[in-house]
Amino acid sequence: MAADECLLEAASTDGLRAVRVYQWDEATVSLGYFQNEAEFRAENRLADLPAVRRLSGGGAILHHLELTYSLVLPQGDPLVADPTQLYGIVHEAILGVLRSAGVAAAMRGEARKLASEPFLCFTRGDRHDIVCEGYKVVGSAQRRRRGAVLQHGSLLLDASPHAAELPGVNDLSNAERVTSEIGQTLGQSIARQLGNVDLTFDWPACFTERASELETQRYARLDWGRR
Repeated sequence: MAADECLLEAASTDGLRAVRVYQWDEATVSLGYFQNEAEFRAENRLADLPAVRRLSGGGAILHHLELTYSLVLPQGDPLVADPTQLYGIVHEAILGVLRSAGVAAAMRGEARKLASEPFLCFTRGDRHDIVCEGYKVVGSAQRRRRGAVLQHGSLLLDASPHAAELPGVNDLSNAERVTSEIGQTLGQSIARQLGNVDLTFDWPACFTERASELETQRYARLDWGRR
């Protein structure tokens, strides 16, 4: 999460345009920027898992048996002006990869209205969600700073034993099994769809130092952000 904030800082100051696709070392919960830590502590089945707060908004994500992507675009990029357009373009790129793998997925198309927002992102329903057999398998959220944008998203590959009610594409499709190896193709598809975006990014020393600083000052705790 600190690394992604470094990317956003570089987008706002140096015009960086970049995409990352990655996995987590262990099952981890990321809270949306606006979520209250008490909500996480109340989720007894998840409360003992490692947790971190994201810079982007939205509901909590259980990062387990999934792929995470992040992208940054600078101020002045035409896609930054309309956040919903950016969601749509990126999700169309992801849809193309899933369909090429034989997964019958589609954009939800219509928001699912609920009396109150559930804790977990994948139990919420936005019109730009990617769904398979009626289940959400891709969701995204954004954060803006000085005109630049950071967008996070998650693709569920398999249901986690920590949240078995949230199936992934392999649980919902009869296609050949989708593995984490699809991550490179996913990143390439997003970069191609956006155009002129760095996919393979070599981290200079100043980024490593800044990420470590942010990790210590902010991301090592949950008690920050607007709640």
